[in-house]
Amino acid sequence: DASTHVEEIFEERERAEAFFNQAREKAETHQGRIQEFWQELQDLLRLIAAWWEGNYTDIPWRTMTVVIGAVVYFVNPLDLIPDVIPGIGYLDDAAVVGFVIASIQIELETFRTWPNSEMGSAG
Repeated sequence: DASTHVEEIFEERERAEAFFNQAREKAETHQGRIQEFWQELQDLLRLIAAWWEGNYTDIPWRTMTVVIGAVVYFVNPLDLIPDVIPGIGYLDDAAVVGFVIASIQIELETFRTWPNSEMGSAG
């Protein structure tokens, strides 16, 4: 049934937008602790949003899987080192995101020079 399919797409979009908002809120709340990769995290969120919306597709699926996985890890408060542990709760988040940023540096630079990259916002 076509209406069911449309509802499923709408639900997925709502979940994606909620995910983007959650990632952005966590990043903004803890900006001081993640200062060393703040801009790169913002670029990852914009990349995911542009890719999700179908505006930026010049990136391998495998790379997007790694990028989305890193942001999901960042958002999850119950990861390897829970975020609630003072002083070290974000070390694993920073390590995972930093590793992904380093491993996709060429793709990220290509995205940054994409003409619409400033328009592709994470929400």
